[in-house]
Amino acid sequence: MYGQDGPKNGKNSAIIDSFWISKTAEERQARGYAADGDWLAAVKCYRIALRRYRFQISLRNAVIADLSSMPSECLAQQWSEDIVEAEKPAIFSSRDGKWLKPVPNGLTRKTVSNLLLLAFAHDSDLKSAGAAMLTTRGTKEFRCCVALLRGVAYLQGGRLEQALKDARTSIACKVDGWGFLNRSFLLLSRVLEENGKYTEAAIAAAKGVELNENKVGHEALERILNRLDDTQRRIFEGCGYHGLERWLEDNKEMDLPEILRKRPKYFYYYEWMRERIDGHCGALPEPVMDKLLTMEAGDLDTLLKSSEATKAQALELAWVLENKGDCFLQTYKTDDLTWEEVKYITQGEQGKQYLDCEKQTDSEPEALRQPSAQHPEEQETKELSIVSQVAASRDCVTRKEKMLELIGNARRGETT
Repeated sequence: MYGQDGPKNGKNSAIIDSFWISKTAEERQARGYAADGDWLAAVKCYRIALRRYRFQISLRNAVIADLSSMPSECLAQQWSEDIVEAEKPAIFSSRDGKWLKPVPNGLTRKTVSNLLLLAFAHDSDLKSAGAAMLTTRGTKEFRCCVALLRGVAYLQGGRLEQALKDARTSIACKVDGWGFLNRSFLLLSRVLEENGKYTEAAIAAAKGVELNENKVGHEALERILNRLDDTQRRIFEGCGYHGLERWLEDNKEMDLPEILRKRPKYFYYYEWMRERIDGHCGALPEPVMDKLLTMEAGDLDTLLKSSEATKAQALELAWVLENKGDCFLQTYKTDDLTWEEVKYITQGEQGKQYLDCEKQTDSEPEALRQPSAQHPEEQETKELSIVSQVAASRDCVTRKEKMLELIGNARRGETT
């Protein structure tokens, strides 16, 4: 019914004809106001017709064509009144406006009108866009328009902080029609340029140019790019504004305090454990270090209480890396710490008897199970040397065997 471009015959033709006559009558009335110079009344009639006929495409295009000849003074006055209307208190919250939050100590309607008139005089494309914006449909589009034009006015008045807020508000509406989003990014670019933030301004300008087929704002983008240093310009030429965004994010990350920087999960735990392992073993191959860090946290903490235990585990993993390769090391499973090993590590010399008792199995050499009348230190040295010989003949040197070897070497060094 509302989509008819003219009167039709047939069923319900009387209803269709009545709507068509009403629409054409409102159009004639609006054009009459415009001919008399009363553009504010004409805009009011056009908006009533657009709402009544559900923003019919043909009607909307006709209205835009009619409003394109609207004088700049009337256009600035109309939008200043719309901005004042948008800032009126909302129904459920007096602090918030109907569509825009009121500005503390904001500009008057007359001042906003004069500033918009100045902006239209400097930018004819903005004037054409402002006339087309008068046909906006719905709350979201209207909020985008009033935020954009209020930002333009406050930018002309030197209120950069408020202009920045309005530009971001307009972008947040994400209205990708009639050049709204393009204009919003260009406004953001101008505000950032005035603040001296040329990198952010170049990113915003590039986004605005990308969104417009006619490349509106290309001159502004070139002007901002000339203010970038050589590094930033090369990044933009090579990777576009996406590369500049990554570069800017990395720089901001480096300027943050250490506690506020983005880190992977368990980053500080791994760094702490890495320092402790380096204190015991020195520099290790990276695959070996990674394997140690992926051990169960309790077992690793227990190992790090003993320098010998940490070295033994590192040597075992280094042997696997050297003889089996990195891929095998990634799936290699180390033996869990036994209770005897834990007792030895946590109690020192008092726990060594538990580790020695565990070695008394049928598979071990006879020399380890036979009593001896030798001096205790000589007997212990002999046992350790035998264990080292057995370990040398195996495919892999285990942590427990290497621990005994390291302890024996340390004690032999003390005796000498």
